[in-house]
Order: sequence, then structure tokens, then C-alpha cells
Amino acid sequence: MSENEEYFDFSNTKKETPAANQNDTFAKIAELMCWDAYAGETPQDVFERNGNNLNAVPAKDIIDIVHAGGLLKWAEGLEVNSQAELYQKVMRAIRLTIAEPVFQDKKKIDIFPPFANFFYYCQRLDRNGRTAEEANGVSNVAWNGVICRRNITNRTREMFAHPDPQKFKIAAEKIKEVYKYTDANIEALRYFVCQSRHENHNPSMNKAIYHWGDEKQTGKTTVAKTIIAILNGDILENAGTYESNLNIELQYDKHACPKAALFNSVLLDEAAPKDSRKSYPAVKSKLTNNSCDFDPKYKMVITIPCKRYYYFTSNDPIYDFVQDHKERRFLEIHSTEKPVQMSFEDIYKLWFDFCTNATPEENWQVWYNSFAFIEGLATKDVDEIVNEIFLRWESVFSTVTGTYTTAKQVADKLFKNEPTPEQKRGVRTAMEKLFSECKSASNKSFFNIMSCRAKIIEMSRDIDMDVKDDGFPF
Repeated sequence: MSENEEYFDFSNTKKETPAANQNDTFAKIAELMCWDAYAGETPQDVFERNGNNLNAVPAKDIIDIVHAGGLLKWAEGLEVNSQAELYQKVMRAIRLTIAEPVFQDKKKIDIFPPFANFFYYCQRLDRNGRTAEEANGVSNVAWNGVICRRNITNRTREMFAHPDPQKFKIAAEKIKEVYKYTDANIEALRYFVCQSRHENHNPSMNKAIYHWGDEKQTGKTTVAKTIIAILNGDILENAGTYESNLNIELQYDKHACPKAALFNSVLLDEAAPKDSRKSYPAVKSKLTNNSCDFDPKYKMVITIPCKRYYYFTSNDPIYDFVQDHKERRFLEIHSTEKPVQMSFEDIYKLWFDFCTNATPEENWQVWYNSFAFIEGLATKDVDEIVNEIFLRWESVFSTVTGTYTTAKQVADKLFKNEPTPEQKRGVRTAMEKLFSECKSASNKSFFNIMSCRAKIIEMSRDIDMDVKDDGFPF
């Protein structure tokens, strides 16, 4: 038997096929040819009534491809473990179609037009030197659009099928002991784990983990890799497969497929930029999105599901990344201490028990709302501006300049150079926060200087009293 015959099993298809498989083949041919069956007829009866014989039937695999709707739909149904393996199967299918003996016989080739058309399509690819290009395009779309996600689902379905609350409780207590995590940290991780396996999870309730710490050897990266590997049904050694960066996830390359479209959760290790002013709006938008447009080369753009469950790790505080005043899309974990030393096997087992036995709250909306907002860079900037106003209030609210002042005039006094738009917005927010009662009745942009001075003296006196009550020296 030749290599081609072994792959397509020509002999079984045409002569020795069991009755069930043969009927399936005849049924597919009848469907493709739009032949109706009379009462009591088998698919083979229909085939024979229409005056055809087995010698004109191509290999079963070719019938399957055409019946599925073409190479792409057929490829989406294959069981493969990598895009490279899928590419080889698609290439082989095209080549074996070109070499199919039925299509070399001019008397037989056009008996079944749907199969002949597929042969001409493959032949045209080969003659134009586009076989590899087509195989790459088909495998790219099928793998990224369907198969990879299906493989992950099949791999994890049994893992998470039987959670044990007692095992989770034991694992959670051990994690707090080993990593010095708080109850809030455990709750954040439980939410992140549960959302990754929640069917039809509302994307507006997506939360990403931002795990940071400027101390070395706090275990944040190891914890992140372990959790991500487990949520994708894999071992720690393969965690790199599920790691990405913002360039890919934000699709700065229009042909890039986000890893969030392929996997249950994705690691972004040290991926947050130091200056996130330009990228942060795009990050916010993506975090609460559940699909993406994938533009594979040589193929049309398709929309595919995309579960945006990201685990960020960083050495920098979260308020250096979050640009807004407050942010609801992140759960913060701050590691400051070295964990108890454990082997990688024990670390994996501990987090496996945590992840596979975690269960969600009954009401997702209530659970989502229970987490505090994260304060961002804008809040930090406003706090610094408030402190600066307290330190320099006499010069900022000098009565020499007139009766009223504006946020812009205050910004000009606080900053040596021309204030940036961000600084102006920060001053406006600080003025609203401190002196909302001091606005002019006729123009809300103007603040009465004397009222502002009185207000800040009053607030300073209250601060002094709080310090004395706490027992600290004035």
C-alpha cells in the first residue's frame, strides 16, 4: 500500500468500507448532489438509482472536505495539538486531492461536479504556486478561531468539574501562611480564577490582576505563571505558552491574534509601560471586551471570541499604570515579603488545589461590586497638588492679585513652566475638592480668594487637632 493509500484508505473507501461508513459516504454524496430519497430508500439506493457506480467516487476524505464546506470548515473539525500539525494535514489534503486517481480520468472527473470543483481549486493553487500560502491561511484561521480554544476547553472541563470547598479552604489558608497574603488577596484571586471558567461571563465584570512589588524574590512571577498554567489545563513548565505583551493583545500589528482569544487566561509579565498615557485608554477598552477582529494574512477578517482575563506582574505600583482617578477593572496584590521556600512541585500542587476547588458567589454583580476601586495616577497627582496648595496657600491665594482667582491662575503659580493639560486638570479637581463652597455665585469658574484662605485655615486647624488627638507632637 502506498503512502497516499494509507492516508486516504482508498481500498476501504471504494470496496471494503463497512456498511455504516458506506451509507454515510452515500448520504453525503446525495446531499451534495441534492438527490431526494424516496420512502424506504437507503442512501446507497439513492446513489444507484441516479445511475452512478463506486468507480467514480473519490476518496472518503475528499468527500468529507467538500461536504464540510471546504478546507476551512473541514480543518476546524480536526483533532490536532498545534497549528504546525494542522498545516501539515491541510497541505497533505490538497496534494492528495491533486493526486486522486478518479480526477485523472477525464470520463469520471465531472460526474460529481462538487468534487470536480474542489479538485480544480486545488489544482489551480498548485499551478499558481499558492499551495503553502493557502494551507498557512486555512490553518491560521482554523487554529486561532476554533481549535485552540476547543482544545483548552476539553482539557480543563474535567479538571474543574468537581470542586471541593474543604480542599479550597485548606489551600487558601496554606497560601496565606506561605505568601503572607491577606483575605482580600485571596478573594481577588478567587474572583480571577472563577471568572476564567464562568460560561458566558459578562465582560463588563471582567477584572484583571495587577500583582506588583519592588522587593525581589517575593514570588509574584512564579505565582502568576502557576495560576495561568493551571487555568489553561497545563503544567508549570509550559507557562511561557500563555505569556503575551500589550503589542499583541492590543493588536498593534493588524495580523496579530491576541492570546486572550486562544487561552482561558493570559500572563502579562512586566508588560505595563512606565508611561501608559497613550496605551491606557486602549487597555481599558479591551479589558471589558469579549471579542476581537482577527485579520489573518490572505484571508478575510473574522470576529472571534476573546476572554480578556489578564494577570499583570510588575515592579511598579499600580497607580503608575492606571491613569484615571479610580479604576474598577483591576484587582491589586502587593507582595512585600519573601514566601516560605517550597519545591516547584509543591507550589503547583498548592495552587492546583486552590484553582480547581474555587467556587464563585451566587450573585456575580454583588460580588463584583464588593471590591474596592483602585486609585490611579490622577488621584496621586491630585493628592500631591492638594499638599502643595496647603504648603503654599498664602502665595497661591494672595489678595494682592484681586478678589477672585481661577484654577488656571492657581496652576500657573504652582508650576514653574506652562502647566500641562494633565496638571491643569489636576488643579481643577483639587480646587473642586477643597473649595467647592468658595465659588462665585455668578461664575462657577471663579473662586473667592478670601473664602479660600478662610477654608484652608479651617482645614489646617482640623488637621492639627487630629494630630494632637492621636498623641503625636504638633
